[in-house]
Amino acid sequence: MSGDKSFTEIRAEISKKSEVWSKESENDKDLDYSKKQKINLKQLNNKEEHYLVNEYALKQDKFKLLNNNSKFKIPLWATILFTALGLVLLLGALAAILVSIFSSHNFLSYNSKCDNSTRFCDPVKNLKCVDGLCACANSNFYWSSSNTTCIYKHFYASSCSSTSECLESSGLYCAATASGCNCPATSVSNMCDCPITKLSVGSTCTFDKQCSQVDVPLVCTSNLCSCPSTHYNSNSNCVAKLGLDKTCSSDSQCDDSKLLKCLSSKCSCQTGYYYDSNLIKCSLLKSYGVSCLSNQCDSTKGLSCSGSICVCSSSAFWSSYNKDICPDNSWTAYQNTACLYLGGSKNQTEANTFCENNSASMCTAATTSDFELLQQFLASKNNADNLWMGVSKTSGTYKWQDGTSVSSSMWCSNSISNNCARLERKNGAYCLKDKQCSDNNKICCIKYN
Repeated sequence: MSGDKSFTEIRAEISKKSEVWSKESENDKDLDYSKKQKINLKQLNNKEEHYLVNEYALKQDKFKLLNNNSKFKIPLWATILFTALGLVLLLGALAAILVSIFSSHNFLSYNSKCDNSTRFCDPVKNLKCVDGLCACANSNFYWSSSNTTCIYKHFYASSCSSTSECLESSGLYCAATASGCNCPATSVSNMCDCPITKLSVGSTCTFDKQCSQVDVPLVCTSNLCSCPSTHYNSNSNCVAKLGLDKTCSSDSQCDDSKLLKCLSSKCSCQTGYYYDSNLIKCSLLKSYGVSCLSNQCDSTKGLSCSGSICVCSSSAFWSSYNKDICPDNSWTAYQNTACLYLGGSKNQTEANTFCENNSASMCTAATTSDFELLQQFLASKNNADNLWMGVSKTSGTYKWQDGTSVSSSMWCSNSISNNCARLERKNGAYCLKDKQCSDNNKICCIKYN
């Protein structure tokens, strides 16, 4: 019967049916409905013509083989499900590996030495490497010893144990009462609903925000409201510092960022310097063989500008030996009034003793102009960095050996704690870096003639 119709015709009929059935033998003509089984119609092909569809016969062994194939076929939804589960397991394994790698990394804790190449600060604790030490990410965080992590500083009325835990940028301090972070006794407007009282120059303060002048942002220095470095105090009022050739009565009135001094009642460059109109500041007079303009050569050394070069007069020759100024070649003439010694490697106490034994003192630069002059001089020398300075921490305040407080602008960073300081080069400029006094650094001595 199977030959009466073509395969194409049979398949067309099959497509209209949902089931095919088995027969107990090839010769049976009556269908046994109790043994009917579903068969995947996609298994039908042109080579197998023994399927039973209605009256069409199917060999028993062929049917069983076909039926078994159909039973074990995995549905599409199951394939998708198992694939998704496999991906989840794979991602979980990768995550476990990454966690294991990072958890086994020996991250550093607060105040540990770091370098961001082989020694890393713990990011989970909100730490980052700042000037070689692990510190809180920014000034709005503080280190909590009890929680061993950096915590965001507290807002108004939050509990605290020290002012460092309060948001100082909002004018808060840690009150000695149960109220916790509170406003200063006198504060500025729009801050914590405190009384609107602005502190003037010379008033006692705790934070910059407490101090205010209408047109000038005051700073709180050594617990006193003070003028910023760009201004000077004139009858408790901050006035912008004066420029070149302006009339003055004291050095404090002249712009020390331009290295100006009050000389003969005029803001001028001191001896050994000329005013560079390109740099808009005083610069060291130039030495022998250096390119120049008319007034830039050091006349005290017999130099003048000829052919755009600093040269000696026709009746003289240049000698680099400074025997007549300094003790020997290990000392270098500085500003025509002093000699500097740069070298060696000692701790801070040993460095101070060395200077004293040579009738000298450790290098100081108490004013901004002195600090700038020293930077200019050292920039022309080889390996003139990491030098001990005459700075020490006294009663929580950093001071030069002459008792002058160290300006905050001279430090490399705001995070300072060690008792001594060295001068180091950072990003092409010099700044003070607090160091342990037991560290070894180069010596810087100054001897005045």
